[in-house]
Amino acid sequence: MPVLRTTARAVGFVFAAALLLAGSIACAATDAERPALKVALRPHVEATRADVVLGDVADLASPDLALLRRAMAVPLGRAPWAGQTVSLDAERTWQWLRRQTGLRADQVEWSGASTTEITTASREVSGESLVNLATAALQQHLASTVSRLGLAHPRIEVQAVSMPVGVSLPVDAGRFEVRPIGTAAISKNMLVWVDAFAGRRFVRTVGVRFAVQVFARVPTAASRLEGGTPLQPEMFVEREVDVAELRGFGSPAAFAADSAMTSGSFRLRRTMESGEVITPAAVQKVPAVARGEVATLTARMGAIALESRVEVLQDGQVGQTIRVKQTNGTGEVLARVSGPGQLDMQR
Repeated sequence: MPVLRTTARAVGFVFAAALLLAGSIACAATDAERPALKVALRPHVEATRADVVLGDVADLASPDLALLRRAMAVPLGRAPWAGQTVSLDAERTWQWLRRQTGLRADQVEWSGASTTEITTASREVSGESLVNLATAALQQHLASTVSRLGLAHPRIEVQAVSMPVGVSLPVDAGRFEVRPIGTAAISKNMLVWVDAFAGRRFVRTVGVRFAVQVFARVPTAASRLEGGTPLQPEMFVEREVDVAELRGFGSPAAFAADSAMTSGSFRLRRTMESGEVITPAAVQKVPAVARGEVATLTARMGAIALESRVEVLQDGQVGQTIRVKQTNGTGEVLARVSGPGQLDMQR
């Protein structure tokens, strides 16, 4: 009996081992037949970003996590414009998947729809929002320009005179950029452009028109002033005006009213009437030598310097070369302006 029990136990062990071996073989066969990747295409997808990948349009499953991640990230192209629909068929999707992963047809199990319709989830951005963006950019530009001009006590007012239509953009990838205004002149009518993008893709541009007023205290002629007159403090009075209405205050200029008036280093380009605003365009620096003046011309020959009196034939600043002639002659020569009333002979 002990022998029989031992034999029966041995037989039972062998039988159990055989069952385990058979189960292992069956599992191995099942694993070999199991697809590496399962792909179930959805019939309709609403994209939420500009670039569509396989994971956006299909349900995927795989025992290989690395393969699953690669498959989900397979690029399928750009999402359609807001309001449009594109179709993506299974065959085309398979071609992209095969190129990206190297899988064979027998390693992928396909199911679901034969064609996927893709639309883009969009949001409507109101025209008012675009106006707010443009307004902020324009105000910043005007404030910077006014600061560079050195205008006293400025007050800036902008009012949109057009309301653009709204823009549809992808939910997660839509953005706006205001085009740089640069050195645009101050004007009573100004246009600001706002560009719309879906991700990196340009969608459209929207223009917003503004009525602009920039009030500041500026110098005005106290009385009628003749052209060529050097400016002095008593020749002007300051008053508040809308400089957006003026020509000559458009772009930044090296002009500060108080210093220009008190130094006598500026003169009028033209005659100005009483109350007329003295703009940067209406003045110019007083030249070191002026046409019609008599100046000193120095001719140097080594250590010898000869001076003579000449008539200046054109205005000139220090460093410029101008035409002059001897006071008792007719011939013209070129001379370099070296200082107020001083010239050097050009060789």
